[in-house]
Amino acid sequence: MIRKVKHLVRVLDGPLLGELTPAIKAQLETLRRFSRRVDRIEQSGFWKRYANEEPHVVSRMENMTTERTADNSFAMTGRIRSMLMNFSQDEINAFILDYRQFTQNNDPISIGNLSRIYSSDWVPHGARESF
Repeated sequence: MIRKVKHLVRVLDGPLLGELTPAIKAQLETLRRFSRRVDRIEQSGFWKRYANEEPHVVSRMENMTTERTADNSFAMTGRIRSMLMNFSQDEINAFILDYRQFTQNNDPISIGNLSRIYSSDWVPHGARESF
């Protein structure tokens, strides 16, 4: 089968990433950790529930005041309370913790830290472009 697609295949000798230094090994382990976390999230009930539907959110405005700011516009001030229907607080808290882990740069598997890994010289160009 390889002979049939030999015009699409290129064989390289030696390690593709160059020398695997301790720093590169640590970065590869971070990428593995991120992948495992994403797999776990994709198997969660929260994720599966919205694979084919939009979340049902109910919002309520409390102590609302309005002020006319121009002929066709106005400003609203107040507190908005929103609820995701059909979810337990535990499911919501789990989702929020995952979201924080991906968005706060003090976590090794945050998107910001992954960006730094993908900008490393050892990362193949195609992987960098895909990220």
